[in-house]
Amino acid sequence: MKHRVLMVGGGRDTLLYGRELGVDIVLVNEPGRYDPDWARYCETVLHAPVADSAAIVDVVAPLHRQRPFERVISPGELGLVSAAEVAEALGIPGNSARTARLLKDKSLTRAMLNERGLGAVRYRVVGSADELRRFQADLGGPVILKPVAEAASLHVHLVTDAADVEAAWAAQVAAGYDRALAEEQLVGPEVSVESFSLDGRHLLVAVNAKTLNATFVETGHTVPGPATGDPELLALAAKVLDAAGIVEGPAHTEFVLTAHGPRVLESHNRMGGGGIRELVRRVYGLNFSRMTLSVPLGLEPLPIAVSPTGAAAIRFLIPPPGTVAAIEGPPDGAVAVRRTAPGEQVFGIPGLEELSGAQVGVQFQMNPGDVVPAVRSSLDKRMGYVIASGVDAVDAAHRCEQVMKAIRFDTVPTPEQQES
Repeated sequence: MKHRVLMVGGGRDTLLYGRELGVDIVLVNEPGRYDPDWARYCETVLHAPVADSAAIVDVVAPLHRQRPFERVISPGELGLVSAAEVAEALGIPGNSARTARLLKDKSLTRAMLNERGLGAVRYRVVGSADELRRFQADLGGPVILKPVAEAASLHVHLVTDAADVEAAWAAQVAAGYDRALAEEQLVGPEVSVESFSLDGRHLLVAVNAKTLNATFVETGHTVPGPATGDPELLALAAKVLDAAGIVEGPAHTEFVLTAHGPRVLESHNRMGGGGIRELVRRVYGLNFSRMTLSVPLGLEPLPIAVSPTGAAAIRFLIPPPGTVAAIEGPPDGAVAVRRTAPGEQVFGIPGLEELSGAQVGVQFQMNPGDVVPAVRSSLDKRMGYVIASGVDAVDAAHRCEQVMKAIRFDTVPTPEQQES
């Protein structure tokens, strides 16, 4: 009998590998959050709020009774907690709901890390500008303020003085938050460790180097990054995964390489976003989207160890805010180019599979007439990207940057942008 998996939210790539592996996937999602064409890769599609585990159980329980699901997965951030809760409710193996909730709530993660002595960082959950001001005064240095349970660098603010306190807290309130996580600013290069686990054994695959803009939004990634193979970083990453209770599947754990050693920013029981999975595939030959299905189901083994065979980098196209008037470059034939059709709805980061065979590829996710927003989170940078393989990290990054220089966007500020 074919294997059967329930997928909560997520994207097309996992569905494609499900069909390739002969795994039946039942997709639970919400109208407008997925491409209806994905239905042809699924056993069936059911509609329920992705973050509502009780509603999901209601719609999937009859199918589970008829033919049980072997795993419940969620490739996307929104469905991680609900997927784990559904699995527990139906008695399906996997990471616990406690683990999913612990990693979703950054304050719980920080408390757990400090209690375990895993790179202690000073922090406080604050509920007002006064509480933020007092924490900064107690700390005596810069503070990072961010929502307790968000991703994609949403609403992250650097607080260095009294004026920053008022503006940062006002921004949190405007975004609908009544509490936020304030923590000491960690100074140094930011990296992530991409890992995959099975039965509590962690394969620490790759160290990824981030490039960030002034508002802490990730504008690119490079694999392998600094500290690749560093025993202190890798030992800490493994301890974090153990402490969080991760027993299977992908994980993405973020660190700052400070002058006093690596410190944890946060961790997630999912693949790294921003095209990292394609960089890992190019450099290490491991396809996390496929492994999310194949390894827990016993269709493929989890390797004992892996080594890099080169490097890869991705850089996001970030035009000036405004309405796109024209796009020029790159030179014909220099790179593989893929374009999103005018009016096409974009889900996630398209083109990674289609450009996977190109040493250097460009994905344009905008067309003349589209409006480019100001980049305030990772969700705002989906205008396209350049991706490249190279002999080493410097070479891969250089290939990306050379192509970026050959692309020009003409944008005209919208009336709203002119007013702001």
